[in-house]
Amino acid sequence: MRYETELGIVGVKEGTVFLSDGSAAVVLEVRPCKPTQRAMHAYKEWLGALSYPVQIVGRTVNMDIGEQLKIVKNDIEHQIKQKQEYRDLLNQFTGFGEWLDVYMKGNSRVQRLYYIIIPYIPGINLLSKKAKEQYGKAISILQGRSENAINILGKGGIKVRRLGDDELSSLYRSYFQIHNYAEGFNYPEQWLAGWKG
Repeated sequence: MRYETELGIVGVKEGTVFLSDGSAAVVLEVRPCKPTQRAMHAYKEWLGALSYPVQIVGRTVNMDIGEQLKIVKNDIEHQIKQKQEYRDLLNQFTGFGEWLDVYMKGNSRVQRLYYIIIPYIPGINLLSKKAKEQYGKAISILQGRSENAINILGKGGIKVRRLGDDELSSLYRSYFQIHNYAEGFNYPEQWLAGWKG
């Protein structure tokens, strides 16, 4: 897949992204909240306890389902070529797609998303044959780091959760949808490279 190749992602397993340079990372999703004293105190406590690099990423997205509708429409067109009785489906879907597009433009809002990327950069490449025991260590260390962040930030009422395998794949893939690019800024490479130093 293109996003895996360009980001250097070798695989996603156990809620962890493994990269071609031998490092690994987890991604925590942080829900926007009001900056209460309790939340600020928890955030400061978490920052003060850090002994490893992290990256905090903010992103604004619009609800755009145009690409998904095109994929479904192409699939329906393919099915119609296979069976004549499906011919009415294309007209129905086209009408539905037009209605949904108008509805989304009138009712969707800009959504702000926040993530904390927590890396593990071992002294040995996690992908090497000698690193089987390092794999378990990486998973364990990242589990501890993510639980620590979730617990400390949670005390301040900040909702934080670790992304699972499917969510990680979808998240990284979403950076390659055309509507998420701004001219002259390469989101994926800057996002992952930011914590590698």
